[in-house]
Amino acid sequence: MKKLTNITFENIILASNSSQRKEILESINIHFIVKVKKTPKETYPDHLSKTKIPEYLAIKKASFYSDEINQPNTLLITADTIVFSDNRVF
Repeated sequence: MKKLTNITFENIILASNSSQRKEILESINIHFIVKVKKTPKETYPDHLSKTKIPEYLAIKKASFYSDEINQPNTLLITADTIVFSDNRVF
């Protein structure tokens, strides 16, 4: 993973209602806004490995924020998690 240094964003958007994600950003004193859009049911291709599913879903979620992504000096943060048990994704 590359470390980002000396980069300034005027707008940081957290595309999540996750209280844990909000707490993480607040704990490191990052100013951000929460903006959540209604998106279709999360689906993914069956061939994806369990480690690739959250990445795929986060990128898919980001695609609904094209207006925000195209703004200068804007960082969009999306994330996703899955629960995996007994070789099944929940």
